[in-house]
Amino acid sequence: MYKRCKLKILFVFYGSWLGFDWEDRKNKWRQLLFDTAEDTGIIDYVVFIEQKNREDIRLKAFIDYYKPDLIFIAEHGEERPSSVFILEELRNWTDRIPVYAFRADCTSQGDIENAERLTNYVSKIITIDRLESPKGVMNPDKYINLPGPYSNRIFHCVNAEREYDIVFWGEIRGRQEREQLLQFIKDNRVTILYPENFGYQIGGDHALRPPIDIYVSVLQRSLVSFNIPPHPTNPIFNGRIWESLACGACLINFDFIEDTPCSKALDNGTEYISVNRSNIIEVLSAVPDNRDYFSQIGKNGAAAYKKKYGPERFWKRIMDSL
Repeated sequence: MYKRCKLKILFVFYGSWLGFDWEDRKNKWRQLLFDTAEDTGIIDYVVFIEQKNREDIRLKAFIDYYKPDLIFIAEHGEERPSSVFILEELRNWTDRIPVYAFRADCTSQGDIENAERLTNYVSKIITIDRLESPKGVMNPDKYINLPGPYSNRIFHCVNAEREYDIVFWGEIRGRQEREQLLQFIKDNRVTILYPENFGYQIGGDHALRPPIDIYVSVLQRSLVSFNIPPHPTNPIFNGRIWESLACGACLINFDFIEDTPCSKALDNGTEYISVNRSNIIEVLSAVPDNRDYFSQIGKNGAAAYKKKYGPERFWKRIMDSL
């Protein structure tokens, strides 16, 4: 594999992966995978295909035509992996092409059980936005744990005015811990901007997610990006952490417990700021009058992300695993 100058990659979606429509899903992953792969200079091209059902025979045709060096299968969620039948077919068609499965938010027991089921079919499982294998897996050597390869073309720090003091960009409805914490902050007269302030809504019956360029533009013009982990007792690196760092917004992360992934990967007080219930109001209240301080931490975080966890590192880990 290392004798090749460049790799050809086939990326396969199945059904309604991640709940987005096909075009949104394809565009997001083209930005994450194709752009970053192309920028490394080690990838020849990435081909995307949506496998709709068991009778869809295009996948074999694509494999025969493109002769890829590596196949990625997109997987997500607690339900039984919908692409198992694809993997069964792949095993019948070829025994030489490595097959990697992408998993996002591998946190619940259902997620872990499904990831473990996939180990019977794939060479590696890439868990996105993790730096260590999920607890309880039986085959840790099968896992590659990485931040998503956020494209430098899109997620990058710019010399724009940081016109928004504090933004929170995440789902609130139905997230009791977030609702309570944000109400506590509001009761203490700290102003935070939400997706609704920009005309969008994350989650709920009338969800309206912003185009990725709008979302990135807000992060690039925000002094502070406040993050509340989606899984309080099992914190992971949700994508907003990496996206905020890459865009140069000072990441303030609320830690429900000690010894979090952030504290292991980033320097608290230099590359990001960790807060808890006891100091959150003090820290957030200080933002408007200490812009230089928070701006510098944002710059430090952007530099740390690019050096330690950027897309080049992502693809190097993939290459090293082949």
